[in-house]
Amino acid sequence: FQGLILKEYDAMVDEFGLNVIDATLPIGDQQAKVRQMITPHLEGVLRTPVFPNAKVLEREKLSGRYLRV
Repeated sequence: FQGLILKEYDAMVDEFGLNVIDATLPIGDQQAKVRQMITPHLEGVLRTPVFPNAKVLEREKLSGRYLRV
């Protein structure tokens, strides 16, 4: 049964152009490979705006949402 599952996954790699990551690698190495693959696709994507008062709170060594947005 496992062989059939592996065969189907291998077919999906070719059919859909998937990238294979070796799951036996240390998790840090796997994560680095994923980041390397997706970084080009994230170029130009807007980031969520920073809480407008974050710098003030940081400067005053405060944390949390003390001010309403």
